[in-house]
Amino acid sequence: HTEHEYQPVLLNTAYSGFSIDQLSTGTASYNEFVGQLQAAFNISQAEGKTIVHLANFWSQGEGNYRDSLNGYYSQLLTYHAGREAAARAITGQHEPVYTIASQVNSSGHDFVQSVALAALAASEDHPHIVLACPTYMREFIDDVHGTGQSLDIEGAYLGLAAFLTLVREQKFEPLKAVSSRLQGRIQEVTFNKAGLTLATSA
Repeated sequence: HTEHEYQPVLLNTAYSGFSIDQLSTGTASYNEFVGQLQAAFNISQAEGKTIVHLANFWSQGEGNYRDSLNGYYSQLLTYHAGREAAARAITGQHEPVYTIASQVNSSGHDFVQSVALAALAASEDHPHIVLACPTYMREFIDDVHGTGQSLDIEGAYLGLAAFLTLVREQKFEPLKAVSSRLQGRIQEVTFNKAGLTLATSA
């Protein structure tokens, strides 16, 4: 990108269907993250360059559908702290490590409400946890998996949140309701962004 001179390095330690405790410190995913980041650091040192781990991308929650809001909130903060500590130990960086997340959703069950609200709360409370987008706008092919077009939109939001957070160093906020008022049969909802258009077709 013309606004930075970074050479991006991508690490992939994703697992499908795992719970958050299966992805946190001491797990196979965590150990793979440490190994890959250490390898990237070693390469940077051999080439006389500096490496900084800027962010983890997070799209998870179905594996914790029985969790309470407070329980998942605590685990998400623990996950973030573990990855940040590992990155600092390997690279020696002073820069913050961000967790950039999409908000889990499902078409088939109401089991992820607490997880979705926990992710939102963590992003509002922690300066380095960023919620890129809610995913209730997804179209689903089954209970939890979105269509290709829906995932493209989610990916675009993750990219936008990463660009504004990491490159422009701006505070990113997802679309969210900030107030609601019921008058008779009319529900008035105020959002944090202007220019929204109400979809009137199913």
